[in-house]
Amino acid sequence: MKRVISLILASLLLASAFASCADGGAGETLSAENNVEMSETENTSEETASLLITENGAAKAHIVIPSGVSDTEKTAAEELAYHVKLVSGADVAVENAVQEGSLPIIIATPDSLPELEEMFPEDLAWLRELGSVGDRERYGDDGFAIRQHDGKIYIFGANPKGAMNGAYDFIEENMGIIWVSADENVGLIHTEMPTIEVTQADYREKSPFAIRTWNLAGYGDANDTRTSVLMNRNKMTPSPFAHAMAGHNLKWMVKNSPLYDPEIDEYWNTDEYGKHLSPDSSPQVNFWSDLTAEAIAASVISIVENDNTDHVFLGIEDLPMERNAPEDKEPFEYAPGQFVNPGDEDYIPTVYYSFLNKIAKIVTEKYPDVTIGTFAYTFTETPPRCDIDPALLVEFAPIYEDITDSIDAREGGDNTSIYNNLENWKAKTNNVLMYNYYGCYMVSLSYCRPIWDRIASDLRYYAESGFTGLQPEGFNDDGREHYYSTRVMLPVNEETGITTNHEGWLLNGMVFWIYHKLSWNPEEDVDALIVEYCDKVYGAASEPMQEYYRLLKEGWDNGREHYIQYGELIYAMLDNFVYSTDGLAGQMKAALDEAWEAADDTVKERIRFIKDTFELNIEWE
Repeated sequence: MKRVISLILASLLLASAFASCADGGAGETLSAENNVEMSETENTSEETASLLITENGAAKAHIVIPSGVSDTEKTAAEELAYHVKLVSGADVAVENAVQEGSLPIIIATPDSLPELEEMFPEDLAWLRELGSVGDRERYGDDGFAIRQHDGKIYIFGANPKGAMNGAYDFIEENMGIIWVSADENVGLIHTEMPTIEVTQADYREKSPFAIRTWNLAGYGDANDTRTSVLMNRNKMTPSPFAHAMAGHNLKWMVKNSPLYDPEIDEYWNTDEYGKHLSPDSSPQVNFWSDLTAEAIAASVISIVENDNTDHVFLGIEDLPMERNAPEDKEPFEYAPGQFVNPGDEDYIPTVYYSFLNKIAKIVTEKYPDVTIGTFAYTFTETPPRCDIDPALLVEFAPIYEDITDSIDAREGGDNTSIYNNLENWKAKTNNVLMYNYYGCYMVSLSYCRPIWDRIASDLRYYAESGFTGLQPEGFNDDGREHYYSTRVMLPVNEETGITTNHEGWLLNGMVFWIYHKLSWNPEEDVDALIVEYCDKVYGAASEPMQEYYRLLKEGWDNGREHYIQYGELIYAMLDNFVYSTDGLAGQMKAALDEAWEAADDTVKERIRFIKDTFELNIEWE
């Protein structure tokens, strides 16, 4: 796990890089004061097939946003216009008024267009049914509905992010576009479509996860704009913890607290004789100390006030637990008359989460709506005996997970202890953010782990459990040198002289895209997603690339008895998942060669790093 929670996705909004919204003209202006008269919603699916956005490269529709809408709704409109132009060549205007003789596509929320409440009450009620912490059925608040009514198409959410998600889904469903890389030259997958016919305009969706993101820390610029755009287009959410130093940060929180006194040593761990260590040599802070809790609470309050955020993260340091003598050899009273004893598996977790409860109590007395995130990681993965303050969001990070097996290993296996911990956490709280290692592993630039079925199994279990969301570790899609690039044998980018994060996305792109799709809907058909990805990304090379991925998965399944963590080297991965299956390497090489021959120049750029890495690392003869 990297030391800093990523700030990626901290800004929900994209920079406006397209045609600006018109001020409106002759027509029916949409605003809170002067809105279109609307009647009851109706099912118009029979009419949908005849609706055209463009015809032979000419615009047949216009996009309408009410005056005074949020920047997010403006961006959604601009993105729709941009993608229409991309596939058809037509300039579709963004207006504040409904025009005659052209199909209006209205993007709005009840705040920007209050009449939506009367038009679509059932949809909005459904979008607002989110469940509560403790429920097994929970949803994100950024769902959307798309409806056709009275010669108009409405794309709306209960909030602006929902409306934006609806716009992107409308693009995907009606233009066939998918977004698989931040580099639009290779990752904005589309085909020319001079005539765009609306075939999907009567449905609604919402995700079972309120948070759907990545932790991209340590692998490039955490504020990379292109990666942020890619995430928005795939209906991902920003990381909730966007403040500076979010991550393994408890020592930083103490030393930067308004209450910190450098002359006091109680904040820190001790040696075995009870002598306090220095701030630099102390692996953790003192979880037994009320003074330490008060100092950290003051830091949290300072961040809330100065960073204008209601989410603050507190994480144990990425180091082992150290002594706090003599307290750590004494029974700990976590509730009146209730004790946990040294040597009990949940002793340190109970001390730690009791410590966090004290911090949360201080903070929420002043700011009741603040959420405090923390790691359930290494020595805090086991749930405690104490209750969990409602303000705490538990980020469960199973660093020792066996990636070859599903996390809900009910039948036994290397992940059984992790599964048991999760089940026990559910008895405490399901306000849980899952931090798996889907994109963080030593050989992420030289071997694509075919873990799509594992991800699907995990996310279905998390949804059934009512967990709050997902934040696996990965890396940006940018031109910076990858964190692990110097540790494995890799093809070097001829232009940059290094192997970049972007090459990692070319190698793992299908896995990452499937994660994005499943984070919105864990019940998606994974096999169908693989076919869709290969057909759209690889075109004429789809069939041999599907065969390559099938062979990759066959080798993975044959080697699954091996316990595989994020730190395995390439030799172990190849021995277990390629060479252990007779003839597999040669078949994989043949599939890649066939794909290469079938590919055009654009598709070759999507295959090149996969093929070069294979040929550099794998003996196939």
